[in-house]
Amino acid sequence: MTPRVDRICGPAVGAGVAFSFCTLMTKRQQYDEFRASMQAAGFTDTDCEYLIVDNSQSNVGDGYSGLNSLLNEARGRFVILCHQDLLAIDPRRVLEQRLAELDRVDPRWALAGNAGGRYA
Repeated sequence: MTPRVDRICGPAVGAGVAFSFCTLMTKRQQYDEFRASMQAAGFTDTDCEYLIVDNSQSNVGDGYSGLNSLLNEARGRFVILCHQDLLAIDPRRVLEQRLAELDRVDPRWALAGNAGGRYA
């Protein structure tokens, strides 16, 4: 069975979507903090969408079926698969600069990743 994807917020259908943030959500409060953090960093509903597979009551979508469902629903130019405990540290322009850098280095890049972070 294909897990249901919920679009929490984002531009209307047909509008351009720059970023799709896709999450297997297990804790709503933690997810809400993530989303508020991202929106404060400039990833607003104007051109960003937030998609979840809701695993808060039971595991309806795992790393294979859930992420594939999210990827199939995502409309963004850039699709970000992320944990619900992510918090934005830098403003949106920093990510956009890094992606532009990737485009300059290799216009055919397809996947970028990050693990961990630095804290001052």
